[in-house]
Amino acid sequence: MNPAPIDVSTTEGILDALISHGVTPADLRGITGEELEAVYRLAYDALEAGNVRQAFEQAAFLVGNDPWDRRFHVIAGVCLQQLGQFDAAYRSYTQALAFDATDAICTYRVGECLLAMGEASDAHSAFEAVVKLSWADPAYASVRDAALHQLDQSSGMSLTVPSEAA
Repeated sequence: MNPAPIDVSTTEGILDALISHGVTPADLRGITGEELEAVYRLAYDALEAGNVRQAFEQAAFLVGNDPWDRRFHVIAGVCLQQLGQFDAAYRSYTQALAFDATDAICTYRVGECLLAMGEASDAHSAFEAVVKLSWADPAYASVRDAALHQLDQSSGMSLTVPSEAA
C-alpha cells in the first residue's frame, strides 16, 4: 500500500509537509542531498581559506534549505563567531546541540560566545559541561584542556578531572 501523497499546493499543505512529514525546503525546491553536500564542501573550503563571509552565505543557504542537518548549524555558528556575531553564533550552536547534546566541541563554542557576550557565569557552566562531556573520550582531550584553561582563567581554580584509569 502506497502512502497518501503529500499535498504542497497550499500554504497549509506546505506547513503540514514541513512540520508533520519531515519535508525540508530543499525537498520542496528540488535540491538534492548531493547538491547540499557540494555546497557544504564549498562553505567548508571557503571557511578554511579565510573567506568567512562567503562561507556564511553558503551556510545560511544550507540551514535555510535543510534545518535538520546539525552540521549546517555548526558551520553557520563558526562563521558568525568569526564575524563577531556572538549572539547569532550562540543561537546556531544551541540549535546544533538540540540535535546532539553530547557534542563537547559545540558546547565549548557556546561557552566562548557566552564569554564574548559578557555572560561569564553561563560561560563557566558551559565550560564545566565540556569537561564532563569530554573526560572519558581521548578524542576530546584538546577541547577538555581548553575548557579547563577557561575555567582556570575565570575562577582561579581548577576543576578536578576524573582519572581515565579509575
